[in-house]
Amino acid sequence: MRTTLVWLRNDLRLHDHLPLQCALEKSDRLLLIYCLPDSWFKTTTYGFPKISNFRLEFLFQSLADLRKHAQERGGELIFRQGNPPKIIAELAEHYQVDGVFAHRENAPEEKREEDKLRETLKVPLRLYDGNSLLKETELPFSLVDLPKVFSNFRKQVEKEVQISRPIAVPKILPAHPQNCLPGIIPNLEDIGFEPFIRDIRSVYRFAGGETAALSRVQHYLWKSHAIKTYKKTRNGMLKPDDSAKLSPWLALG
Repeated sequence: MRTTLVWLRNDLRLHDHLPLQCALEKSDRLLLIYCLPDSWFKTTTYGFPKISNFRLEFLFQSLADLRKHAQERGGELIFRQGNPPKIIAELAEHYQVDGVFAHRENAPEEKREEDKLRETLKVPLRLYDGNSLLKETELPFSLVDLPKVFSNFRKQVEKEVQISRPIAVPKILPAHPQNCLPGIIPNLEDIGFEPFIRDIRSVYRFAGGETAALSRVQHYLWKSHAIKTYKKTRNGMLKPDDSAKLSPWLALG
């Protein structure tokens, strides 16, 4: 029986997920894992906390939504907290996985995690591009000639590039190994953070997760048609539809 492991990072979705699709082609059992790094609870070199209750609340909501979608398809989201490379390598060895699949990251800390995992992993680590709309090979120019202004970039890309169709959501997910506990997704109080209290002046009530993200896209593009007036309203910031407000969801994939 073949087992594969998908390491989730900033890609908390089932839609358009290339590592997941590739893992499903090779597996009878699936370990779909998110590991919350302990390093996030340290302070930066400037003395600031690396993460706050605002971001954590959104993250936990996103994980809960993803777990719900996975369970509806027969799978499970495995939650762990600690050192991601160490935990992923240990799980891969314990459950004798055939390969670890993940999206490639570009930031320094995430790249170091990938390097550390390669050092200890005894099976292939397969990384895929998936955090941008376009791949480097699809650009109509080399990176050396990358326009310095976004408007110039957009105009060239719109004329010459066709966006690939997204990968469909899998209808069924393989079950995880029965002796692998899913783990409890914590709340803020569980990890020593103050409860998240919404400011009554908030323009928009964000909720984490793929469900809320797709709902927002549907509303902004197709129900309100607010995208038609984006250039006029984008700097307003006082109304829910002055701008797309998709950034929090995009940050988590």
